[in-house]
Amino acid sequence: MSKWSELPKELLDEIAKRLHFYADYARMRSVCVAWRSVLPKTCSPYLLLPYDEETATARDFLCPFENKVYQLELPELRGKVVRGSSHGWVIAFVRGLELCLVNPFTRAQIQLPPLDTFPEVEAYHPEWAREVYMIHSGQYPEWASEVYLLPSGQSKSHYLGYPNRSRDNVIRELVHLQNLFIGKIVLSASPSLANTDYTIMTIVGQYSDLAFYRSGDKKWTCATPADQIRTGDEEQRFFDIVYHEGQFYALGYGGGLWGFDMSSEHPKMTQVVPPETSMENGVLYLVKMKSGELVMVQRTVDGWRKEVFNVFKLDPGRKTWVSSKNGIGDEVLFLGYNASLSYSCHDIPGSKGNCIYFTDHCEDRHSYTEGGCEIGVYNLEAGSVQPLPGWTRIDDDILVWPPPIWVTPNPCS
Repeated sequence: MSKWSELPKELLDEIAKRLHFYADYARMRSVCVAWRSVLPKTCSPYLLLPYDEETATARDFLCPFENKVYQLELPELRGKVVRGSSHGWVIAFVRGLELCLVNPFTRAQIQLPPLDTFPEVEAYHPEWAREVYMIHSGQYPEWASEVYLLPSGQSKSHYLGYPNRSRDNVIRELVHLQNLFIGKIVLSASPSLANTDYTIMTIVGQYSDLAFYRSGDKKWTCATPADQIRTGDEEQRFFDIVYHEGQFYALGYGGGLWGFDMSSEHPKMTQVVPPETSMENGVLYLVKMKSGELVMVQRTVDGWRKEVFNVFKLDPGRKTWVSSKNGIGDEVLFLGYNASLSYSCHDIPGSKGNCIYFTDHCEDRHSYTEGGCEIGVYNLEAGSVQPLPGWTRIDDDILVWPPPIWVTPNPCS
């Protein structure tokens, strides 16, 4: 056969099935037009590394299984702060009100309703110093303070001291919202698939409420009415979200799990698992496994500042989480600010089953003013942390923002 383009589609499909890394896919796709129609079945996640959002036009992506960093020209992300990923898209803040989805591997962009359409945002004042938003603050802890930014650029703090005070307003700088307002985003489907409607669920605000956007909407809508998420005197705070069997599921404080039926205009909330006091420590992740079951991962730090992960499987009949003594078998997890990911180790050469590849996800240790970037591989069987191949440890006193984020290549657009 004299022409590569004349290879049978069946043979190209077999080749594509054996491609696990995006770099290999890109090389195959560049051979000819005919080959561009063949897509790989699996692409391993890449780690989007920290960058200077104001000046950088390229972004570095680490593939730990090749121990190699790839640089992609992405002028679409210049001046934007990335705060999460789902289905191969990242959500990015633009200077001012704008919010968008960007596919870093195809450079496609989708505009989303701006920040001031979130239900928590009351007002936006671009004419004030440093540009500020007025947002709902939720219930204040007794140490809370309210910050006023004056047009002259000066600021003053006012101590509230009312632990039972009802919802009120707080004024925040724009940079605060860009860096901390959105905690996590999850898409129901990839918007890059033709003629597919999709919904985005996101954790937002200081008190981790839920908001959603349906493709075509002009604003973000609150998904968590206060009277449905109260647990005693506390408001339910959410850690993670997954989309599973046509519904969103949100994992809250204490391991409380809620289902959201999005088939009607107003989501229907159902409690799947009530919160437990034994789950109140650390950061919680919700993962849809390759088998289709839901698991919760509890991430804590021991007295030696060592990361510790514990896995719990959902028992829907008993409405509880059950400790998984055998871990996750031959699956591997990727956890952090991304939508949580699960793969079979057989689909990613170089990976090891029963392991968790994690990035920093603790804002009190890793803010936009100081470092604290914890990245590594946790072996559930051994209970030990190993360095992530290709990652250079960064000292805690060095700026590492925005945090590294796992992104799965999605070449369809």
